[in-house]
Amino acid sequence: MQTRYANLLLPGLMLWCMSAAAAPALAPIAAGGTREIPRWAEAQLAARASARAAYHAFIDRFLEPDGSACVAEYAVSHWGIDDFHEAFMDWADFLVVDGDPEIAQRFVAVWHRYYRQAVHKGVYTNGFYRGDMDYEHAGEGFPHLWGALKVAPGDGGLEAANASFADLLAHEEIFNRETGFLRHAIPKGNRRPPRPYARDADCAGNTQYMAAPFHAWLATADEKYRQWLLRYARAWAGATGANDGAIPYYVDSRTGRPTATWYTAPPLSEKSTGALKQFSYADGWGIAIAHRGYLAWFPAAMLMTGGDTRELDPLVNFLEILMKHGKDGRPAGDYLPGTGWVHYSRMPKGRPYSERSFYTLLELAHRLGFGARTRTLLERACEANPSALPVARFQLLGQGSPEEAVRAFEAGAGRNDAKRKGILAVPDRKPTGAEYEAMVQAWRKHEPMKRDGLPFTGDQLRAHSPDPRFCRWLDGGTRTTYGGPSVAPIRYFHEDGKPGLPRDVAALVTRSDGDRLELLLCNTADASRRILLTGGFYGQDRFETLAADGQTTRLGAARALVELSPRSTVTLTFAVARFAYRPTARPEAGPARPWRP
Repeated sequence: MQTRYANLLLPGLMLWCMSAAAAPALAPIAAGGTREIPRWAEAQLAARASARAAYHAFIDRFLEPDGSACVAEYAVSHWGIDDFHEAFMDWADFLVVDGDPEIAQRFVAVWHRYYRQAVHKGVYTNGFYRGDMDYEHAGEGFPHLWGALKVAPGDGGLEAANASFADLLAHEEIFNRETGFLRHAIPKGNRRPPRPYARDADCAGNTQYMAAPFHAWLATADEKYRQWLLRYARAWAGATGANDGAIPYYVDSRTGRPTATWYTAPPLSEKSTGALKQFSYADGWGIAIAHRGYLAWFPAAMLMTGGDTRELDPLVNFLEILMKHGKDGRPAGDYLPGTGWVHYSRMPKGRPYSERSFYTLLELAHRLGFGARTRTLLERACEANPSALPVARFQLLGQGSPEEAVRAFEAGAGRNDAKRKGILAVPDRKPTGAEYEAMVQAWRKHEPMKRDGLPFTGDQLRAHSPDPRFCRWLDGGTRTTYGGPSVAPIRYFHEDGKPGLPRDVAALVTRSDGDRLELLLCNTADASRRILLTGGFYGQDRFETLAADGQTTRLGAARALVELSPRSTVTLTFAVARFAYRPTARPEAGPARPWRP
């Protein structure tokens, strides 16, 4: 197939666009420019610098070059490994927009180091926890792996670990092929049944595990992973339909039907150490924990079907139910037996978590489908609680101004400055002897422990982890803390394919309407800078046209390389054909493949 290029001269930039058949070859580019450094760009670069400094302080203080951490080996060698990985769950959110190579290298090295240790000590078998580990805790360890795959696609060790888990999920002793559900609420790496209370049923939180076959499919293009995921997703969609539109928390895996108490797991015995019932809809946490699964389920299903919006129906129906049973434009958050869905304010605990989870899912649903129903829900939610969805209100509804981004960047810089100072203030001391044994016993009994030295447990390490929440303003994605596929409409690379933006270039998504994307790019350097843009995080979208400074040019391209003039700011408005290509873990490399499921 012949390669096609479009060479476009526009005020402020030159574009070199690559068609679906083209690899990102480069050519000499000239550029003009309008010189302007807006306040949002200065604030963003300061926020990124602050976060970068906090990450480097964390690395220098707590990590070794081989990925090992200062945390006590006991706390990581046993079942505390999930808490340890929590410190790293959202590092990928920063790295995909900033791309600092040292931070990325250490982030990946930590996973390798502790995964090898867990395998050696028998914590993991066949790529997953050998013992009874419910989805909430397992879902703290594996997002580190899935984040690392976003940062380091092609890493053979990461891909092998993920494929082992994805293959385990499809094993006949784990997966009921007749009903399409996992046989037990707690799958185990040794493929044995869990404790009796978790048998013969599947749990909605397990949908988080869809991230494993999704990433395996990206890495291998093996259709078995796509087929398994869609079978599992549609089994849950069927159970949701049978439950009058509410995603059931608990399903009988033998029949594929929601249990009579679909909103909760069975009561646990007093001797049980399992956590299932703690995280159901009916216990005060509402949807807060189970929603982690939906962050993987729906993006993966959409990306694997070329954007079939029918895959979103279970989520949209569920969101409408929660809003219907809410109050004053704010959602229901919990389900009480005999009463039904109740307003989040009646929840005995976890209130803010459940309401925030609703808003996260609502934004996710609209970014995936851009449907009229989700827009109506989003408008109601933003009217009732304007501070709940600042990024969505600005980018999806066109409300607000870049000043809101400035405040977010300044707040992010403040949080990470405080993180860095806190890290540097930690005494360089580890417990020894009797003190070490006393802390081990306190950790085993879940008792509080005072610490005036280096972190001893994963929870203590997590408290020092930098905060990347401001990064959502840059690429228009939702947070991917729990490992779900990204829904960002744009992704940034250096000219040579290195991920992220140069340190002196700022970006801000100002509008995302599904088939239209508006983006500001600002080069603060005294030299020109080239940025490679891809349509969608996985290169699944096609740039159809570009409008800039009153000119509209046809692109029909998978990627666009822009060269920014020194100290200039440009506005790019793309017309986008969504889900035009098969997703890829390496969208910068090309060529894009038209979608043919």
